[in-house]
Amino acid sequence: MDQGWTAVIAGGVGLVGAVVGALVGGLAAVRGARIGAEMNAAAVREQVRDQAALELQQWVRQERQKACLQVMDMYAVFNSESVWRREEMEAGTALDETSLQSYADHSTNLIAACDHLALLTSIFRGGPPTESVGPFAFRS
Repeated sequence: MDQGWTAVIAGGVGLVGAVVGALVGGLAAVRGARIGAEMNAAAVREQVRDQAALELQQWVRQERQKACLQVMDMYAVFNSESVWRREEMEAGTALDETSLQSYADHSTNLIAACDHLALLTSIFRGGPPTESVGPFAFRS
């Protein structure tokens, strides 16, 4: 009878050991899955943050390119107006109010385009917007 009880006790201990082992293994698996999920979520957050920064840089570069073209266009118009005004003054022709207002408008447009480019350049460099000159100056 002692061998029977020994077998029953050994079987019970084995059963308890198996249950405890399964419980510890299950908890370890859950903990490992949680750690893996948290690491995956952190990697995804970092990737999204990096992608957003790259997209912003690309957008700013595109906007700077547009602003550079706009500055060149405004300068071409302003320059031709300036040459025309100089020729008129050298010829002794008096400039009327409409002509002077047009010249002032072209000057204002050129300054606004330069201010826009200066703002985009400061954003591209990652710093605060710089102060610029002109009626449309951006003050930080």
